[in-house]
Amino acid sequence: MGWIMSQQTASTSESTAQHAGGQPEKQLDARSAVTIYLAKPPRPSTSSQRKATASALATEYNTTTKAVRDIWRLRTWLFSTMPHWTERDTKKFLSRNLCETCRRAGVTSLTEACARCRRMRSRT
Repeated sequence: MGWIMSQQTASTSESTAQHAGGQPEKQLDARSAVTIYLAKPPRPSTSSQRKATASALATEYNTTTKAVRDIWRLRTWLFSTMPHWTERDTKKFLSRNLCETCRRAGVTSLTEACARCRRMRSRT
């Protein structure tokens, strides 16, 4: 659970990095993060399709393809993108971040989770 970055930390680190073209990256905002998340190619898609989409979005938002992939992989901008997650994304996130007790209890959302796991949402 410690790997989860806060939105402020994520956007600050992204804004201070340099884009591949030498230009400073634009600081992403919540709306941009949601747009990037929603533009994730549906499964099944080829690696080249995902790379092309990530590259186009990185160019459009003046950020890196890694920042785009991090949004898609639920590593950054969790709180902003969570309302738009697919069932698969929710299951993936919960399987990686719930405590053992919540996993054994079959928790399927943060609202059903213990207080410790629910606090995780406030850190995202």
